[in-house]
Amino acid sequence: MRPMKKLTKYIDWSFCLVMAVTMHLVFSLGRWFDETPLPAVIFIAFYYLSYLLNRKVGVPLAFKGGNRWIGSIILLLCMVWAMMLLTHYRPGWPFYALASFYNDQSKVDMSQQRAWIFFLMVQAFSIAVGVLNEYWQLRSREQELEQQRDKAELALFRAQLSPHILYNTLNSVYGLIVTKSDNAEQAFTQAIELSRYMSSMTHRDHVPVDEEAEYIRNYIDLQRLRLNEHTHITFTYNNRRTNAQVAPMLLITFVGNALKYGSSQSRASDINISLTVDDEGLRLLVSNPIHAGSVRQSSGTGIQNCRNRLELIYPHRYVLDIVEQNEHFTVNLFIKI
Repeated sequence: MRPMKKLTKYIDWSFCLVMAVTMHLVFSLGRWFDETPLPAVIFIAFYYLSYLLNRKVGVPLAFKGGNRWIGSIILLLCMVWAMMLLTHYRPGWPFYALASFYNDQSKVDMSQQRAWIFFLMVQAFSIAVGVLNEYWQLRSREQELEQQRDKAELALFRAQLSPHILYNTLNSVYGLIVTKSDNAEQAFTQAIELSRYMSSMTHRDHVPVDEEAEYIRNYIDLQRLRLNEHTHITFTYNNRRTNAQVAPMLLITFVGNALKYGSSQSRASDINISLTVDDEGLRLLVSNPIHAGSVRQSSGTGIQNCRNRLELIYPHRYVLDIVEQNEHFTVNLFIKI
């Protein structure tokens, strides 16, 4: 909104300059001031006042809705009435002062016509500038409302995502405790660290990719504690941009689904996770087997939340391909960051 305010100020000052030059050429202001300076000052002031009243009062009233547009019409009629008084009261005033050097009433009448044409031009220009300003402010308010709505939706998606990931984490720890595994204490410690990251990072818009990758690695290490030798997890991370950032807790859903649905206690399962960051952007590739009777990974709430977050945070800057084929589930995500 600030750039538009500056622009309208520049337009106002430019209008003042252009109007002064135009009136000097049309009405011979120099001679007019010499003859009767007070009427000339009043007439010029009226032009400037009509411009400002139209732009700052008349047009905004028309945009406020309801019956306020009637106020704009009344203001415009008042300015027309004032113009009639200036050009016709005391026949030809203030143009009667021009008769002393015109010596021709027809030229005085012509000056009155020019004054009306100039008046109409001022009205048209002021209305155009006022409409442009009001339209820009309306668009700015709409964008602010859209941003507030997007923030509210993101907050909702984060609120839905955090319990989901936390539940998976605690479920892994619970399973180890129930089976009296020697890894239970280590899993509990790792779960605390993961929870600390979730509580500190989910309220930020972006986090370094290195930190998000470290969180994913710790999450994978925790899940490894509950899995047996049938499940093999491979995680590779390559970052060529040390300052790269990404929305927090965005990638973990795809990783968590792969570990949840792709692991098996009786069948060989290879889960491959690759995260790469280069000059083009961020690429996440997740592949896991589909076991008989497993739930469709692509139809869950977590996946849909990720789609919604991607659309809000990276509109037209991401590509998400999810493929279920040949007993494999593959997620291929690219984000231009």
